Amino acid sequence: MKSLSIQNLSAYYGEKKILSDISFDLKEGECLALIGPNGSGKTTFVRTLLGTVSSKGNIYLDGKNLSSFSSKERAKRIGVLSQIHSVGYPYSVREVVEMGRYAYKEGRSEIKKKADLAMELSGIASLSERSILSLSGGELQRVFLGQVFAQDPEILVLDEPTNHLDLIYQKQVLDTLRKWLKVNERAAICVIHDLTLAGRYSDKALLLDNGKKALWGKSDEVFSSDALNKVYGMDVKEWMIDLFEKWK
Repeated sequence: MKSLSIQNLSAYYGEKKILSDISFDLKEGECLALIGPNGSGKTTFVRTLLGTVSSKGNIYLDGKNLSSFSSKERAKRIGVLSQIHSVGYPYSVREVVEMGRYAYKEGRSEIKKKADLAMELSGIASLSERSILSLSGGELQRVFLGQVFAQDPEILVLDEPTNHLDLIYQKQVLDTLRKWLKVNERAAICVIHDLTLAGRYSDKALLLDNGKKALWGKSDEVFSSDALNKVYGMDVKEWMIDLFEKWK
């Protein structure tokens, strides 16, 4: 991946417009934090990127319109880590991670090699033979992170990746993401409510307000802007300082 370009993107549920004329660019090695209050359009944006909702506008990946991609090509180049996982069957960790290779035609040795690398990166190699039904929430999240790493996408979309996780697992998941981004031709889009984590781990930020782009740019600029206060309806910085006062 060299670049992802979103141009005048709007999204609809039936006749209702949810997103309106969203535009921005993302380059390899960058992590974009997608922020905004509940109902601002974050999840809809993710669904639009994946082609699961009706939309207008253009999404270009390396200059090629995403609408021209086959489902297999899209599955190879865009990976998704959702906040809800179905774990009704006693698959082993390895089996779940290897499912990330479903879009590829390759032999067993190559699948195993990719899965081993993905499990090592996500810190779950020691759990490879465990049933996913026996794992904690943090361990399970890292298994599905390993699955998308095995997919080896160019763009990784994470929808609330730290939701319901203990502090140590929040740090592990986001540290792992930064490590993954160091490999060439990769970028990430992270939907996240926790503004402290969003500011700490992102390079760029897109602030949404009622389906519209309130601000986009470098994280330091977005998180120090008056726009943040306007969209959230409060003095965000003052509130954050007050929250962490006890740790001084």
